[in-house]
Amino acid sequence: MTDDMNNQIPKEVEDMIKLKRAFKAMSKSVTQALMTGTYKGTARMMVKSYQKMQAKAAEAVPDDFFITSLELDITDDMTEEEQLTQVQIASQQITSYLDGILRENHTHVYTAEFDDLRSLGTEIRDQVIRMTKGTLKNALSGIDIDIQTAPKPPDAPEPPKPPHKVKVVVKKDDGEDVDDIIQSVIDDEDNNPPRDA
Repeated sequence: MTDDMNNQIPKEVEDMIKLKRAFKAMSKSVTQALMTGTYKGTARMMVKSYQKMQAKAAEAVPDDFFITSLELDITDDMTEEEQLTQVQIASQQITSYLDGILRENHTHVYTAEFDDLRSLGTEIRDQVIRMTKGTLKNALSGIDIDIQTAPKPPDAPEPPKPPHKVKVVVKKDDGEDVDDIIQSVIDDEDNNPPRDA
């Protein structure tokens, strides 16, 4: 809100606007925590915060039966989820109630609250995404996936080694017979077989 608007708005109205925003933020946080399951260990803190804010709201709107009736009814045997559900519902009720009071008695205040309308679409989109993720997470948690892979095929046998080959280069001098040279190389190979590498 701009400074000009702050000067025009009475303090009690400004206090109600702040309280409405605080309850709205609390409701949003609690809703998100409940939907995602990230509330463990936070219930006592949120209950205390709600009780302090509810007392402030009762001061801001004195002698209002509805605001004073929105006290939490927490017992020792309640789970954290049950406690936070009470905080969530009561926060939403006070937010709506304060919103109604501000609209009825101070309509000029809503020109200053235009950002709430702009962020509404984003808020709805975020809630839908969170709800979808939570639903998918719950649906997939009950599915047992067993992936089996095909057995590894045996290693291929090593191919047989080719027979040993000998390259013979025959050089003929004048007067030598080629057949005699080839025969002498064959005889030499028979007497000295090649060694395997």
